[in-house]
Amino acid sequence: MIESSIKSRILVIKSVSFKELDIALEHVKNEQPDHEIELLLHAPSVLLDEVYPFINRFHFYIEEGKIEKKYLPSEVKKTRYDEVVVPVNKRFGRGFYNVLLAAKSIEAERIIMYEIGKDTAKKTIVHRKHEVFLFSMKLISYTIGGIVLIILSPLIVLTLIVGILAYVAYIIYSYIKITRMQSPRT
Repeated sequence: MIESSIKSRILVIKSVSFKELDIALEHVKNEQPDHEIELLLHAPSVLLDEVYPFINRFHFYIEEGKIEKKYLPSEVKKTRYDEVVVPVNKRFGRGFYNVLLAAKSIEAERIIMYEIGKDTAKKTIVHRKHEVFLFSMKLISYTIGGIVLIILSPLIVLTLIVGILAYVAYIIYSYIKITRMQSPRT
């Protein structure tokens, strides 16, 4: 049997913070250590070779701030990948729909999503367009949930404060009432 010297290629699209990207890259690296990993991102302000020595190649979007098919570098458009990995912020659903559309335009056998939570990553394999749509609907629900949580958080805190103040007022009122009942009347 002849062993192939050609490594499988994985393209990771940076669509989340560097902390969340690190979690996803750690999973990719551990699950498939023999693959060639490439990273697609906006022009960074750090020396990527030092931060990610295991990345074989870095690609940068043609236009800053745009994650769309037409702004993908030509070498990414021309290359066939075994996997395209898209990390997604699970809590707020950031960085998903436009990145999914860009990922679908890259020639690859499969698209892998990593839902990044606190120090965890849940892997989801996406093959067909309807799966991308269903997954994006799931992430939209995360986004709506995050927005609702942000809106309701001050109301919950306010409710707790009012409840605590009412309880303190009740204790003070009870203390005064008991003190008056115990003091001798003159």
